[in-house]
Amino acid sequence: MLHCTWHENVREKLREFEWEIVSHPSYSSNVALQDCYLFRALQLFSAGEKLDDIEFVRNNVEKCFSLAMV
Repeated sequence: MLHCTWHENVREKLREFEWEIVSHPSYSSNVALQDCYLFRALQLFSAGEKLDDIEFVRNNVEKCFSLAMV
């Protein structure tokens, strides 16, 4: 039987990046609907990029959000 271990790989990568994992409710009122376009913008901005370097990720997120705010 094959077992899916993607969640273990994700958990390991988060530890490698030293990111804090926080639990959240299925609905969060602190994310306004008008802000959700930022997630799509980030997805499109980073399409095709290999996101295995934390500094590269941070720089791209900051650059994407600064462009989206203009």
